[in-house]
Amino acid sequence: MLKLGTIYSYPTRTTCILIINKTELQEVLFPLLLHHNIHFLTTQRTAQFYMAVHILKENIKTYSCLPANPLAVYELPKNAQGYVQLDFFKN
Repeated sequence: MLKLGTIYSYPTRTTCILIINKTELQEVLFPLLLHHNIHFLTTQRTAQFYMAVHILKENIKTYSCLPANPLAVYELPKNAQGYVQLDFFKN
């Protein structure tokens, strides 16, 4: 549906790989996630997303320029009730 990435399949294995390039992440996927305020289920994935957004916004090229803890893009709910009250759960 989003028409991004390239799928590579291996005929000798039952494995496929989806490769999404930097331009597609920067121009399509990340803005879509930010616009709809989509959250990740684990703290590790959230931290990776924050780091990726920081790298793209600051145009970081070297590992030495990476911050230890990038700033949060949006604040996550603190409890279960907060997650239930997110916009995409409201009908």
